[in-house]
Amino acid sequence: MGHVDKTWSKFMDRSYFLVLLDKYDRGIASDEEGAFLNSYYQLFNGKLNALDQLNAVEKEDLKLQIKHGLQKKMDLYDRPSPPLFSLLKKRLAIAASVLLIAITALLIYRYQSQSKAIQYVSNSKDINPGTSKALLTLSDGSTVILTNAASGIFAMQGNTRITKTNKGEITYNATGGANPGLADTKTNTISVPKGGQFTVKLADSSIVVLNSGSSIRFPVVFTRNERRVFLNGEAYFEIAHNNKKPFRVVAKNQTVEVLGTHFNINVYDNQIMRTTLVQGSVKVALNDESVLLTPGQQALVTGADARLKAIDVDAQGAIAWKNGIFHFENADIKEVMQQFARWYDVDVYFTGKIKERSFSGDIHKNMTFSQAVELLGYSNVHFIVNGKKITVLP
Repeated sequence: MGHVDKTWSKFMDRSYFLVLLDKYDRGIASDEEGAFLNSYYQLFNGKLNALDQLNAVEKEDLKLQIKHGLQKKMDLYDRPSPPLFSLLKKRLAIAASVLLIAITALLIYRYQSQSKAIQYVSNSKDINPGTSKALLTLSDGSTVILTNAASGIFAMQGNTRITKTNKGEITYNATGGANPGLADTKTNTISVPKGGQFTVKLADSSIVVLNSGSSIRFPVVFTRNERRVFLNGEAYFEIAHNNKKPFRVVAKNQTVEVLGTHFNINVYDNQIMRTTLVQGSVKVALNDESVLLTPGQQALVTGADARLKAIDVDAQGAIAWKNGIFHFENADIKEVMQQFARWYDVDVYFTGKIKERSFSGDIHKNMTFSQAVELLGYSNVHFIVNGKKITVLP
């Protein structure tokens, strides 16, 4: 098992580090937070020679900040205290010295060039995060770029209106008609490219949120005794309840059946398929096997033999992506970069022997690529950016 860093992602907000220092100073930090501070100090221990790289103005600024912080510590610990608190005072004094070193290390690192974690080649620039975008393929094969479509009704499929809302989502509204059976034969496909995410409200009022590099094919109106859709990639579903018409999602060679519930399906990888239940109940069927999930469980299919099993998971973590968060739990660098590649629409390559390490934590998806990978830089991961080509270095 590689190195596990459970708090690295929170460094996108420097204020978190200051709050953590204050909690440690006041003796109310948790064991995990204390351990993190210690590991953070170790991370920068040995980099103190970076002072030699600062210019005169930067050195003076750094000295003033350290002096100011030290004076505040001295004022605090020089106050008279009852004998009963002498032991606590000693412990706090030790903590203050450790924290001062950590503060110094943080300030030094802030002055270091980001190019040590990220190197840009030629005219390469930072890469913006993904946006809401998708391509709609109508039943006649014509296509509509949903990003460019104006708000309001922009297409008709039989007696079904397709509308783009002011929020940028699209909805299907069936108006009825003389031949609803014919309408059910009309299917549409929504494809979300890398660097995108999109939401659609189907004709039965079910809501589907599609992740980057995903697509869904569905009838424009459900008139038969079931509601069946076909998914590639990843999507979050909020299914409108209908006892008479079960909702079925076909994803690769598995079928997920529901009546009304909230769940997530991830089938990016042919040999790893995950169906995570947030609310309600679903049955996942694969070949001759099936499992019935309860909230907080995941149907997991792994390996070439495609065995199906149910495990307990963090359901909110599984759907964090739709809420604008990268969520990692003991993820290796390749898994992290796979998610980055889809969201930032980049191609990722690895060179040399990449050190085994695991990452746990959250990163906001509204960050630029450099901001996101800077957090990985705290764990000594380095990158070369050449246009849309990202090379991960040992």
